[in-house]
Amino acid sequence: MVSNQNRRICTSLPNRLGTEKEAMALVESFLDGLGAGQARLDDLKTLVSEACLNAIEHGNGLDPAATYDV
Repeated sequence: MVSNQNRRICTSLPNRLGTEKEAMALVESFLDGLGAGQARLDDLKTLVSEACLNAIEHGNGLDPAATYDV
């Protein structure tokens, strides 16, 4: 779910490497609609990617049956 009105993104993704790209795409489309500059967008996409990878690898121990929330 993406909502510009509440300025919030909420989703649950499968716990596998590569799904961090889906989260990055969500952030990009959400912030693009808010007029964020490219430098800010790149920084936030990196932040989201790192957080997702940490959840996949360390939080869920690469368990393919798990999910993680963004």
